[in-house]
Amino acid sequence: MKIGAFNPKNAFRAETPSRESTESLILFEGLAVPLLNPLYSFARWLTRNREEAEDLVQETYLKAWQGFSAFQLGTNFRAWIHRILPNTFLSSRTGSKTSMTMSLDSCADGIELSTRPRHLLGRCGRRPRRL
Repeated sequence: MKIGAFNPKNAFRAETPSRESTESLILFEGLAVPLLNPLYSFARWLTRNREEAEDLVQETYLKAWQGFSAFQLGTNFRAWIHRILPNTFLSSRTGSKTSMTMSLDSCADGIELSTRPRHLLGRCGRRPRRL
C-alpha cells in the first residue's frame, strides 16, 4: 500500500479529543450559542433571504471556531463574532465567486455595479447620496 493512500479502515476513525480541546469547545459553546438568534437576525437583515442567512451564520460559527484560539478571553466575544459575520458576508459577495448579470436597459442613465446587498443601495444600484 502507498504512503498516504486512502485506507477505508481508518477513514472514519475518531480520535479521542484532548482535555484542552474539550474545554475549548465547552467554552466556545457557552459564548457562542446565546448569540445564535442575534447573529441570525443580523444575517437575515444583510441577506434578505432565510436560506442564505442560515448558511451565513453557519459559516460564521465555523470561522469563529477555527479562529477561537486567537480570541483573547476577557475581551468582547459578542463584538468579535459580530465582526466575523459581516466580513464573511462581504467576502462571499466579492471576488470570483460572485458574478452579477444585469440588463443595461434597466436604468436609463447608467448603473454602477456593486457587491452591496440590494436593500442597501439606492435606485439603479447606486449608493444613496449623503447630504
